[in-house]
Amino acid sequence: MPSAPHHKAFHEFKQNLEYARQIVEGGRMLSRLQVGSFDVDDLYRAAWVQAVAALDHWVHEEIYHRAVVIAQQPSSTTKPKKFLSFEIPMGLFEEVSTGLVSLEAGLRSHLKKSLSYRSFQHPAKIKEGFALVTDLPLWEQVARVLTAQRSDGNRVTSSDLIDKLAKIANRRNKISHEADRNPDLPGAKMSIQADEVQDVIDLLETVGAAILETLDGGSAPTSSQSVSASPSPALQLQRVATSERAQRFNELLSRHQEEAPTIALLLERWSKLGGSITYSDRGEPSCLPMLDGEDFDYWAITIYPFTSKIHVTFDYLSQRPPFDDVALRRELLRRINAIPGVTLPDDSISDRPTFPIAALRGEGGNILWEALEWFSSQIPRE
Repeated sequence: MPSAPHHKAFHEFKQNLEYARQIVEGGRMLSRLQVGSFDVDDLYRAAWVQAVAALDHWVHEEIYHRAVVIAQQPSSTTKPKKFLSFEIPMGLFEEVSTGLVSLEAGLRSHLKKSLSYRSFQHPAKIKEGFALVTDLPLWEQVARVLTAQRSDGNRVTSSDLIDKLAKIANRRNKISHEADRNPDLPGAKMSIQADEVQDVIDLLETVGAAILETLDGGSAPTSSQSVSASPSPALQLQRVATSERAQRFNELLSRHQEEAPTIALLLERWSKLGGSITYSDRGEPSCLPMLDGEDFDYWAITIYPFTSKIHVTFDYLSQRPPFDDVALRRELLRRINAIPGVTLPDDSISDRPTFPIAALRGEGGNILWEALEWFSSQIPRE
């Protein structure tokens, strides 16, 4: 397998964004000096274009790397649909099969020839590009990651995120192709402010990190084994993850040698069900198996490997229909209490009770999965 150049690519992405920030700061300094020999706002426009170009370049590099990694995986059952339909010339097939070039070098070169002319700036194009390396619904998953990172409890929706990114890309195009001219004021340019550009740069960096977290932690490895099965290479936790949250969680979870494979497979099943896996580091590293409902995001449990606890989020669910119905929360409680050794109190259906991760040994993992599967069936979907 190749090394992880996407670590390097993301670092380069951040460096390019930092360069954009330096351009903004240079504009601020010249503005304070009241330079009048040229339009200082053009520096802010340059920074805007630089930031979008940084995103475009990083998306290309990320796709190249991940496609090569996927190609070197032995099984085709877990590979993205678009990857499996990606065309390669017979000449490249011959060169690889005869050993003239390595699969890694040959495929990467072909990917660059095929994709280098494409622009990954507009959210629709970015989603289309990443479809080559993931079947996950990109912007829905990224929105969930961003929601989990917020401290104000407000939900980031995929539609709002797509709208913001589209406006950023469109403004970049107006700057590059139309000199940012104001159609309502002949001879004048559109207004642009330093703080406005700074917000764009910060947003692109945040979104890039959320994309990376989605790609690295959006789903667990695939297997047809039961939840209580022994670990196999395909079920090993991803120890090399660019997402710091996912990496911290996985490192802590790996200390639970008996339960880690069970949890990994449970998360895999949740992903297959249409859910997402969100990592958080509020207080301590944790993992939330989430499902996007019609009006809200839902999760029934939060896994905390450091304290070896699983929290049942009755307090949160009590504010989300249909789980504001006491009867449904009691049914979820009954199903979780069917796990051997788990006896959550009857009056905990408005609180956040916990049970030990060790309870997932034996049949505990399968019973918890059945409870989560029932839970997901109650959620109103879009």
